[in-house]
Amino acid sequence: MSQDPIAREAARWWLHAHDEQRDEAAFTQWYEADPRHAAQYQHLLRLWQAGAALPSLQRQQQRRQRRRLREAGIAVLLLCALGLYTRHNALPPEQTLRTASGEIEEVRLQDGSRLQLSPDSELGVRIDANRRALQLRHGQAWFQVAPDRDRPFQVHTPHGTVTAVGTAFDIAVNGDASVVTVTEHQVRVDSGSGSSEAAAGQQLRFDGTAPSAALAADPAQLAWRERRLAWVSAPLADVVQDLDRWYGGRTWIAGDALRRQPVTVLADADTAAHSRDQLAAELHVRVVRIGPSLQVWLPAKASSDAR
Repeated sequence: MSQDPIAREAARWWLHAHDEQRDEAAFTQWYEADPRHAAQYQHLLRLWQAGAALPSLQRQQQRRQRRRLREAGIAVLLLCALGLYTRHNALPPEQTLRTASGEIEEVRLQDGSRLQLSPDSELGVRIDANRRALQLRHGQAWFQVAPDRDRPFQVHTPHGTVTAVGTAFDIAVNGDASVVTVTEHQVRVDSGSGSSEAAAGQQLRFDGTAPSAALAADPAQLAWRERRLAWVSAPLADVVQDLDRWYGGRTWIAGDALRRQPVTVLADADTAAHSRDQLAAELHVRVVRIGPSLQVWLPAKASSDAR
């Protein structure tokens, strides 16, 4: 017998006792037939006793209100015992997917959708009969969505929500914005007070205020899926952030001008550490290492002043 039938049977015996209609011999036989019966019945008694101890209930337990209280108590008791209220209202349990530096993970979700999670990324997944809600907290991921008209597939980032039905797309979460790149069909992006759409071969950026207009997709945005590093005239801060995700550690760049400086890097992901060091050398920045995992890049002028 599963737990729910046992809880229902225990509640029925409890109700008959309060109605003074219980066959005590039959109840004793049921109570002693299985340790789970006794445990469930005692659980109901503890729930009722805990509720009756509250001052508000004590005031209500006057004779003229006895029947109304008993009926309300039975309803609450059954909901608590069977877990029906919690199951109906609570969100489904979340599955958290994480990748380490340099790691790419491929996952098939329970609805049939597939995803690839890029290095140093974190994704929360909630899927049940009513919803498909995912939370890309940081990093980057590519999704191939199984069609389901009744359950739109939604990916939330710190900057907005991407909604798709039967499509494939990539989302990258950067420091101040997210970028979605569509490889199949179409997506809708809701960010701040605005909403926009992007079709296959397009990408758009959204930062929590409003999404930008869709532009032609940059092929380099998907290079990570083939373990390639590809940035063309990209801001140094974005490039170094991605290099950190591949190699590990964190790099902090001092000065807005240096952070925005456009750089081009074309390399293999397995050489990320070399690429990061080579980039620092080519830009003539001063690298200050703080502990085993943090380094600070200072502009050339700051380097001269320091000496």
